[in-house]
Amino acid sequence: MPPGRKRILIDMQFNQDTGQIERFVIDDQDRAAPEDRHDEIARTVAALFERNPETEDIALHVRREQRTEPEPTQQQRETLDQADGDGTS
Repeated sequence: MPPGRKRILIDMQFNQDTGQIERFVIDDQDRAAPEDRHDEIARTVAALFERNPETEDIALHVRREQRTEPEPTQQQRETLDQADGDGTS
């Protein structure tokens, strides 16, 4: 591998029953590279498996997941049920 170049990690899940790739995540491990470079690497690698691959930035999903509120605890659920007048706890 050329000096200064990092390995590309691929996480792939293939469904043998349907023949579909259900998960295909590419990590170029270069946090300093511009976003266009990440996109180019993803398209190039994905094109080995599919003619016109649809790619999306996983960082967008991670940021969305971080913004979602965590599941309420059992105590919080009971408090919400009591406030709603459900009475089940």
